[in-house]
Amino acid sequence: MRRNNTAAIERAKKFVFLLLKFRQRPERELIFRLKEKDFDEETINKTIVYLKKYGFIEDKNSGDYPEEKAASEIVRQKLKELKGIAPQAAKRRIYTYLLRRGFSPETVNEVIFHKTPAG
Repeated sequence: MRRNNTAAIERAKKFVFLLLKFRQRPERELIFRLKEKDFDEETINKTIVYLKKYGFIEDKNSGDYPEEKAASEIVRQKLKELKGIAPQAAKRRIYTYLLRRGFSPETVNEVIFHKTPAG
């Protein structure tokens, strides 16, 4: 059983390193993505501990500020580009654009629906 658990942890680390290769991600997004891949709780916890120990991710209490800041900047730029479109349609387009760029759904929702003008 231990061998299977070790193998699962190695697969989880490999998956996370693939994600981190493209951009830094918050802890909660990594946990979410590991759950999507059907890793069990023990494997996820041990993977997160390893990543924190070696400085690949920061503690979850540090927040998602850099990700939110980057997403907010993209939203600001895209809203300018989509000025002639109805606000709700523009937000939907930006929403899918950010998801395709790898931002977490939580960050995208926060930035688009809570920090932009209503419309």
